[in-house]
Amino acid sequence: MDTLYTNFNEEYMSMNNSCFDFHEMKHTIGLWMNGEFVWMNDLLSKEQIERRGLDIQANFTTAILNGCDVGKLVMHIHNDTNEEQEIKLYMQQEIYHQLSNHMAYYAPTDQYLVHALLKHVYVCNGAFQQKGIIQYTTKSQKKHTFPHLWENIKKGGLYYQPLSTKNVMSAFTLEGKIPPFSSVSASYWVIKSRSKEVASTLNKLLRKNRLEFI
Repeated sequence: MDTLYTNFNEEYMSMNNSCFDFHEMKHTIGLWMNGEFVWMNDLLSKEQIERRGLDIQANFTTAILNGCDVGKLVMHIHNDTNEEQEIKLYMQQEIYHQLSNHMAYYAPTDQYLVHALLKHVYVCNGAFQQKGIIQYTTKSQKKHTFPHLWENIKKGGLYYQPLSTKNVMSAFTLEGKIPPFSSVSASYWVIKSRSKEVASTLNKLLRKNRLEFI
């Protein structure tokens, strides 16, 4: 398959602004490291991350392709310490103004999270060090009072709930290890489409790095 090129609108997004909206969906990003978790959406969190020897920068791009709205976040992570660092990037999604027909679930064959609404779907996925989603979960917000979906923060474990309906939120992790004094990149993307099949095709291109941003 040939590489598919498309024009994307690029925005610089620093990690003290990592809570962002994409159409009706709110996305919030966090970082787990050494048994501790921080949201990456304020200056205090940025300072906490830097004290752990990490520097994180990000670029967010959007495009319309094959009738779908596509957003992609690329995070550049540098380990400025002399030790290998194991991290878990936490990606959380929720829909504003949710309706009773809303469903969120993990699709094991395609290996992505889906938020299915009446007229369209959101497909959410990512990649880090040649791996995709490691842990995933969904949760009814009416039954969940915490702002995150960790079951055990100390161990870095999410609740296991692959499907939820109505007023729901979802989350997944991208996990890896960063060698000393090294830099790595991680990608997170969301596709809004009226067709799950079209969204799946775009997801495969993004997963295989065959959808280039120019």
